[in-house]
Amino acid sequence: MFAALCSARAQVTWQKQLPGGGNFTPFCQLAFEDGQFLIKSSNQLFRVNTMGDITGNLRLPNSNIFMAAALERYAAGTGHPYFIIAHRNISPDQGYTLAEYRPGKGLFQQMDFQDSLGSISNLRPKVVSLNDSIFVVFGGKFYRKIKFIPNTGFAEIWVHPLPSPVADALLYNNQMVVADDAGTVYALDTDGNLLWSKSTGFVFRTLRPVSGGWIGCVRNTGGDATIVKLDPGGDVLWNKTTADAGYFEAAGTPDGGFVVAGTSDAARIALVKFNFAGDQLWKQEYSGGAGTGVLTTAGGGFVVLGRKTANLYLIRTNENGDAPPLEEALIESRQIKTAGIAATLSPSPSLFFNDNDATLISPPDSAATVLSFAPWIGGQDETGQLRIATATYAPYVEPDYRSGFRDGRAPDFNRVWLAKRDDINRLRLDFGTDQTLDQPVPFDLLTWPAKGNPHFRYNLDFSPVETDAMLFPAPFEDANSDGIYNVYDGDYPRIKGEQMAWWILTDSTTHESTQGNILGVDLGVSAYVFGCTQNTTVEQSLFVDLEVVNRSQTDYQNTFMGFFTDPDLGCFEDDFFGSLPDNNTFYIYNLDDTDDVCPAGIKGFGSNIPVQTVTFMNQSLDRIIYFNNSVIGNPLPATADPGTINEYYNLLQGKWIDGTPLTTGGTGYNPGSTDYANHAFPGNPSNLQGWSMCTAPPPYNDQRIISSHGPFSFASGDTFRISIAFTLHFNVPLSCPNIQTFVKPQIEQLQQGYDDGSLAAAVDLGGVVLLPAGGQLTLNAGVPGAVSYLWSTGANTPVIDVDTPGEYSVVVTLASGCQITDKVLVQLDTRTSQPAENPSWSVAPNPAGDVTWVECPGCRSERLEVVVRNAQGAWLATESGQNNRVRLEMSNRPSGFYWLELWQSGRFLGARKLVLSGN
Repeated sequence: MFAALCSARAQVTWQKQLPGGGNFTPFCQLAFEDGQFLIKSSNQLFRVNTMGDITGNLRLPNSNIFMAAALERYAAGTGHPYFIIAHRNISPDQGYTLAEYRPGKGLFQQMDFQDSLGSISNLRPKVVSLNDSIFVVFGGKFYRKIKFIPNTGFAEIWVHPLPSPVADALLYNNQMVVADDAGTVYALDTDGNLLWSKSTGFVFRTLRPVSGGWIGCVRNTGGDATIVKLDPGGDVLWNKTTADAGYFEAAGTPDGGFVVAGTSDAARIALVKFNFAGDQLWKQEYSGGAGTGVLTTAGGGFVVLGRKTANLYLIRTNENGDAPPLEEALIESRQIKTAGIAATLSPSPSLFFNDNDATLISPPDSAATVLSFAPWIGGQDETGQLRIATATYAPYVEPDYRSGFRDGRAPDFNRVWLAKRDDINRLRLDFGTDQTLDQPVPFDLLTWPAKGNPHFRYNLDFSPVETDAMLFPAPFEDANSDGIYNVYDGDYPRIKGEQMAWWILTDSTTHESTQGNILGVDLGVSAYVFGCTQNTTVEQSLFVDLEVVNRSQTDYQNTFMGFFTDPDLGCFEDDFFGSLPDNNTFYIYNLDDTDDVCPAGIKGFGSNIPVQTVTFMNQSLDRIIYFNNSVIGNPLPATADPGTINEYYNLLQGKWIDGTPLTTGGTGYNPGSTDYANHAFPGNPSNLQGWSMCTAPPPYNDQRIISSHGPFSFASGDTFRISIAFTLHFNVPLSCPNIQTFVKPQIEQLQQGYDDGSLAAAVDLGGVVLLPAGGQLTLNAGVPGAVSYLWSTGANTPVIDVDTPGEYSVVVTLASGCQITDKVLVQLDTRTSQPAENPSWSVAPNPAGDVTWVECPGCRSERLEVVVRNAQGAWLATESGQNNRVRLEMSNRPSGFYWLELWQSGRFLGARKLVLSGN
């Protein structure tokens, strides 16, 4: 399984760091199957598309077993994937276990096989797949032919002894070619009969086919890296040794040479190019670690797999081995960023929290500002009973929310989707030119969980999505107005800003935090940024919208929508906060002029410390209060952490947990005082006469802030929307800053842009539009808040008329200084009539074996084209035919299900599901 020559339709480069490097370097392997890369370590399997997106992740449930091999298979009838796993433990004298791994459920039908595998530093057993149900397993003393039938499990067809433990084995030209620990290379037929055998004198890690024979990467012990060239029959032609530390795998190149992946003499992942004779042509080095696998791509580049301790590195290069800077590849999470702010977002109610690490970073790669920000909502039902949902540090502390919505399963939505405007515009242009997509589609746009999406069928753990597709709730633009989201129909996500992350939560679950009854609310979360280098306030702002829907049959009164904030501005030990009630804002600032690294190792800002503001953009901020971290110090009980429903609700109402109102002065907890307050610390810190933390420093130095809007009525079926801006303000003189002078004007400018619509202004010229023959077309770039327009034609008006095909672009400058751009391709309309209704067509047989036919009796007598896509929507092939029918040869494809699209003369005639049942 783990040897292939991959191809791709577009040449792109990237360098990704993946979690899950496993325990042993030899267990890390790379393959290319069904248009995607498969990466295996000792305890995880990743599927990565050609754009570098993680599209699947299998994690073994037991950390004491190690995965030596994994074969992906597809269930007949459903097409759902499953895996055949070969795993072992660390003991060199024991055998191995074969098991079926069912995504979302675990290991089944496990069967043990006796063997002596030797040291776990040598990857054994090796598995050679012969077809979908039969494979051969090579161990230390035996090799076995095994058959697997899903309903009955594993059955041994035959077993033969091995003359020496196997170092590598692969299927090539219908022969099993084997290299063993005795230095022998031999070939077997699929029944285990010996075809030829040669003694080479070298023990190989791997043996790979190249032009003119084989390249073996020697399992070295002396610190040098050796490669050996064998002819097709196994005779040694030459060997070469370099100063590198070791080589793991080779791959042939179109010029007759080859590349190898390994470890350089500087202990870095290395990719080395050799010519046919074994002369080194160049070497590229990447991150520290060992290169364990390599593939050649059809575009002339390479894909390299590397490992260092807990991480894997997947690197896609050009033909010279060049790759861009390293990026972290995220599984369930996504990062949005500008030049001034970055945030990694998980499918959680606790924004920015990641196992005690904060992910709201400014500037990117600097210190963090907020450890956790989580929604609280509470109200009273018709009987006066209090219902409330809260979160603090999910999943470290169990929240009252889960992923998904009331009628959607949690596993189906346990991820964040990210849509970028540049990607959307690229796909719209691609689709608009000929009504088909020719370029690769980003995984999140392909699987965007919008209504009816046929390509969101599997979760990241490979388990099937069971939520009704017609209930998928993500916002989208329906290009063909059919009510269904399908990127191949020209549909695309509806987003705000230049990048938008989206996920969904519900409180329809056990309330682990408050132990109370559910409200029955769903929360759609959108986080977005605007790329605006011309305005630092916008550039350093992150926006979060919550759309809260009351799905229950209950009308709630005295409802409060609030948020828990743990403000860790770099080091948390010297953070203060204050409020700007007139601006619906609270803010976090540093106690003094320096912010050093905490004793806990949390990174500080040094002397360049920002002020972090949090602003309710479209709702009033009616209450601000705090409570103290009970772990640090010994606060008064009324100012400590909440523990009951009433205590949580008291905080939402701006009261202390014992129900005492917040009052002006000191800590704000002054029983007996009637100088009530709704907002803690509203005074300007630089004003020594005002009420701020500078004038009334608290006895404890780690506060949690509760900010809320309310009370309001929240009827059954109602939707409550709130938009929040997280903005960073640098160059504010510290300590006890003058917020009124240095921060308040920037918030007001941001609020003005939000209110007049210019902040979210976006130009949409249409992607691709048709110009009537002999006529003209009007292009309209008018948006709120624009102060100037500059078209590629030189025009400076919001609207222009064009009468010539071509590409047109516009730059719009807003009052904030931000510039937004868009472009459109104007094509000549050559249509002569309105398109007719799509004719009916069929696929038979379905389920199919080796061959199936697409027939369209009502189609015109012109060439038909059928696009074949895999279950995830990736293009596999395009077949054509005449006389209203197309023959599809499917014998070389695994069983499972596929999507077939029918096209004629550039017109899309619909899609059908095809199930391959296998033989």
